[in-house]
Amino acid sequence: MKKRAVHKKHSSELRIRELLGISQEEYAIFFGISPSMLSMIETNKRYWPGMGDNDIVMAYSEAEKDPAPVSIPLELTPEKKTDLEIRFLTLKRDLFKNEQGQKKTVFGQQQCERRLKTCARLREKYTDPQSLQVKLIDLWEKTAQYKLEEKLPVELELEEIQLDSIRKQLAVMEKWMKKE
Repeated sequence: MKKRAVHKKHSSELRIRELLGISQEEYAIFFGISPSMLSMIETNKRYWPGMGDNDIVMAYSEAEKDPAPVSIPLELTPEKKTDLEIRFLTLKRDLFKNEQGQKKTVFGQQQCERRLKTCARLREKYTDPQSLQVKLIDLWEKTAQYKLEEKLPVELELEEIQLDSIRKQLAVMEKWMKKE
């Protein structure tokens, strides 16, 4: 019974590998065992060689006790700065394109509203349901209503989400570019 408890202890500690994002193959290579043996250890089919704590588990446990946040200094090389500037300009272009797209969508909405008002006036003049004019007026009204009720609201919402995302990306880029 005692062996089983120790065995499960090591199996659960090996799950730290997943928390660290280390592949099973890399983990096995680090300890000089085969990936298949590590797989058997993790599935409680084999014991951990030596039955002691492994270095990664101990280092992880110590690191978890340290309350200090990780700070990685950014070295902005000329190449990285150029890459950031290119990405920044690309985002500015995307923002402009999306703003223009949103203006077109708003214009489309206004266009549909004008179309519906115009169709209402045309119905006063054209009353024969069999006439080509009335059939066209019906078609124009249906397409305008569809766009106003279904298509344009979705487009506007999606465009606003894209614009918001691009603006946030630009803000992050500006912050990083000022850190030189």
